[in-house]
Amino acid sequence: MEMLEMLLGGLIMLISYVSALAYIPLQVYTGIRWRGLWRIMALVPMLLMVPVFAFTGYALTQESNLWPLLLIFAAPVGTGYLVILMVSRRLVNRPPNNSIGSSLLGGFIAGIVAFAGMLIFYRIYVPTASPDIRGWELFVSVILSLAAAMVGLVIGAVFWIFRVSRVAGR
Repeated sequence: MEMLEMLLGGLIMLISYVSALAYIPLQVYTGIRWRGLWRIMALVPMLLMVPVFAFTGYALTQESNLWPLLLIFAAPVGTGYLVILMVSRRLVNRPPNNSIGSSLLGGFIAGIVAFAGMLIFYRIYVPTASPDIRGWELFVSVILSLAAAMVGLVIGAVFWIFRVSRVAGR
């Protein structure tokens, strides 16, 4: 079990580092190339990432040895959002077909993945904490992952509405 936890922890760190490197090119690409509502939705992660980059730069100037830590934890959120948005845009702009199933299924799958990720995080990083802290962290991880599942379902429904209205010619 210890080896599995080490591998999973290493995988999480690898994803964090790669997403920190991938965020800026994805944000620049989507911010420059996309138009209209898609551009606005693509610029949403900047609300989180601009303060994170500012704080990371400040921590670097203060010669903190943990300066990239906040960036490593926040970058997967921004990068994951942009990747999901790019895939969703691709699905919305393809030729119309019966899209309600794929939109809602995609949103549901995104929510399940977020839920599983939070529970894995809880399982790996929380067992050494006190019982009170473990209880609160489990509660927070479940609430956040359920919120992510709901956001996934809402985004799936919104994309379905866009595709249906596009097919109907409105």
